[in-house]
Amino acid sequence: MYDDSTSGGGGRPGSGRGGRPGIRLTFATTALGWAAGRWPGLDGELAGLRPVVRPGSVVLDLASTYGAYTWILSRLAGPVGSVHCFEPLPGPARRLTRSATALGSHNVRVHRIGIGTGGRGEPLWAGRDPGAAALRIAPAPGSTQVPMATVDDARRWLELDRVDFIRVDADGAEGAVLSGAFVTLLGDRPTLLLRIDPARLAAHDVRPGDLVRRLTITLGYRMYRWSAGSWHLVPAVTDDRCFYLFRARRAESGGG
Repeated sequence: MYDDSTSGGGGRPGSGRGGRPGIRLTFATTALGWAAGRWPGLDGELAGLRPVVRPGSVVLDLASTYGAYTWILSRLAGPVGSVHCFEPLPGPARRLTRSATALGSHNVRVHRIGIGTGGRGEPLWAGRDPGAAALRIAPAPGSTQVPMATVDDARRWLELDRVDFIRVDADGAEGAVLSGAFVTLLGDRPTLLLRIDPARLAAHDVRPGDLVRRLTITLGYRMYRWSAGSWHLVPAVTDDRCFYLFRARRAESGGG
């Protein structure tokens, strides 16, 4: 059920003990940071990762696709940090692994597995076309069944001492991801970068306000949006943004 492809480095999975980032990674992330919000398809929030991801961080990048976030997270986490990419689609997973090697991202591990209900709900199927609705409940011609796990499962399998940052872009299944991360959220208090798309959430019978309340009221997080070069505290989801940052109050009071 668990498929792990390493991109380089040594030690047990999650150790993050590889060499220094290559010059190609430095060049690529500098270019991505400059293009964030300027080029179509590159979110402005890419430029907002630096203030919230520190050297040595343990990062989970859920539904990494082609890795725009992955490479910036890799550089920020540094040689003693680690970035675990969970990408169930075979094509993007292979490209992520090859790109990590080419860029010198020794702290990146690519896992061909979906993060969500951990098999406690409907099985998901991966189609051939990553540009369409790639993960679906019903099988289609040429599709393959996707192994699923929870964040809490993955943390245990990878023997991670902690998780510091999680990016979630789950095509509307963000609620299922959070349900499977309850122990990690309570224990580690990681910072979250969460996609909240009302239309995608509606397909899973989830409302944005309910998702926000689970984090802010039940779990004690605060919600921010990226604007004018910094993160700003906001009370609710707005129509002009998809990604929101959530930081635990305890981490903020401790300067984390």
